[in-house]
Amino acid sequence: MKKIFKFLGITLGLFFVILIIAPLLFKGQIKDMVKRFINENVNANVEFSDVSLSLLSSFPKAKVSVDDLVITNLEPFKDETLLSAEAIAFEMPIKELFKKANGGPLTVNGISIEQALLTLKTNTLGNVNYDISKSSESKNQDNINTNSFSFDVEDYSIINSTLTYLDESTGTKIHITELMHSGKGVFSETNSEIDTKTEAQISFGIDNTMYLQNNTIKLDALFGLDLKNSVFTFKENKGFINKLPLSFQGDVKLKDEGQDINIIFENSGSTFKDFLAVLPPQYAKDLDDITSSGTFKVNGKIEGLLSDKTIPNLDIAVSSNNASFKYPDLPKKVENISINAVLKNDDGIADNTYLDIKTLNFKIDQDVFKSSTTIKNLTKNMLVISAIDGVLNLGNISQAYPIDLDKDMSGILKGKLQLNFDLEALETNAFERIKSTGNLEVSDFVFSSQDVVNPIKISDASLTFNPKTVTLKSFNATTGNSDLDATGTITNLLGFLLSDGKLQGNFNVISNTFAVSDFMIEDTTDSNETTSEPESLKIPIFLDCTINANAKTVLYDNLTLK
Repeated sequence: MKKIFKFLGITLGLFFVILIIAPLLFKGQIKDMVKRFINENVNANVEFSDVSLSLLSSFPKAKVSVDDLVITNLEPFKDETLLSAEAIAFEMPIKELFKKANGGPLTVNGISIEQALLTLKTNTLGNVNYDISKSSESKNQDNINTNSFSFDVEDYSIINSTLTYLDESTGTKIHITELMHSGKGVFSETNSEIDTKTEAQISFGIDNTMYLQNNTIKLDALFGLDLKNSVFTFKENKGFINKLPLSFQGDVKLKDEGQDINIIFENSGSTFKDFLAVLPPQYAKDLDDITSSGTFKVNGKIEGLLSDKTIPNLDIAVSSNNASFKYPDLPKKVENISINAVLKNDDGIADNTYLDIKTLNFKIDQDVFKSSTTIKNLTKNMLVISAIDGVLNLGNISQAYPIDLDKDMSGILKGKLQLNFDLEALETNAFERIKSTGNLEVSDFVFSSQDVVNPIKISDASLTFNPKTVTLKSFNATTGNSDLDATGTITNLLGFLLSDGKLQGNFNVISNTFAVSDFMIEDTTDSNETTSEPESLKIPIFLDCTINANAKTVLYDNLTLK
């Protein structure tokens, strides 16, 4: 009996030694295997520092790790990095290590990717940087086996990685960081099922508008894979954008011309507080302590072909009725919040996607604000049709919402406006395409910027909007020791407010006292230059207008002029 145990001990010891030294013996063969896979399948520059083999950590399978992998593109994205990864590991049966170059496909059971940086890009010509797989024609020309790997994956993981997607043609940017993703399931050549878990931070924007900014997303999803018919089915799925829950179901079918998508989704039982959590962290602050009421609903359908020429039909609705919220450290409450908005596309043409905000209402104190807006032609020159009716006390905003402002806001805006314009018209001063009607009253408003020497305090102002111009019916203000009483016409008020345009128009200004020092700035010229003046007149850069002025008393230095 002792001899048997001794024999078993020696055998196990030898087996253990073999598991330790085998990776050293087969290291050259493993490198050849990895290089063979790369040469057969990838049309790009691929570099890696080392390839290692372990038989202990994943026994009874072998674990092959590729360290410091870097893939850079060829033309038209020459020398740009597509993928870098600290390590990519494959688990496979040990017998696969002994296959020769022409011995058939290698079977892989597990994949692990650590600290990867993946950048997917589409340039303005429609070229993509991720189409690096060799075509079947080029493979056959090299007399290479086109099925070098056979995936029988039991589990896989992506650890602490980053994904960036850039579409230069549409200005779309998606940035996913701190990505933790894992999946496991039952796989076959025809029907498979995979259970996945995902957590990451996501940012999403189009042009200069960010719709998501470092929002936390979580997703637990059960996918069905029909590889024979190229259909991917969402079975049991629940995700979170920050704290807003979403459940969805449907399928995606791969076709030669694109992806046929059929997905419906909704959130269940969400409060308005959950909606606030969707906002970027710099705007949604201290949510754990706020009190809120009311519900928030999101539901939608995405159905149709995603291809180079079409997008799926969209019907996404957002609604909230009689909601409210209040921060514990702020005195004001936002209440009577009503939201009713839809994002739609009915024909699959991307340019015809539109956003219809039928209702966006709220109340702070006794001030009620109501609005509705339709934005068409989202992907090109956006057309905006908006109606605004209500009162907005600027001083109450910071008392109801913890917003960070460079300068304190104060003043009351009261108006009823109808606006109709496109963004290109604002930028090019195409006044015939900018239509506005209604009126706006301003009281106790304080305006300050680097373009004015002293804050301008507007006691009251009244504007009437006409299709082509805006009439300044009254304007009473003070700045420093000066008073201003103005009337006139403004030709591009929307361009001044909504873009980088200058304020254009004709004004009649009356002043009882006009102190020139209120409009003078210290000269910043080097004091050693004898030609420098101690002060100069500050004309605001945003003004491009004609002014007819009548000043009863002008104070200039020590002079009093009548």
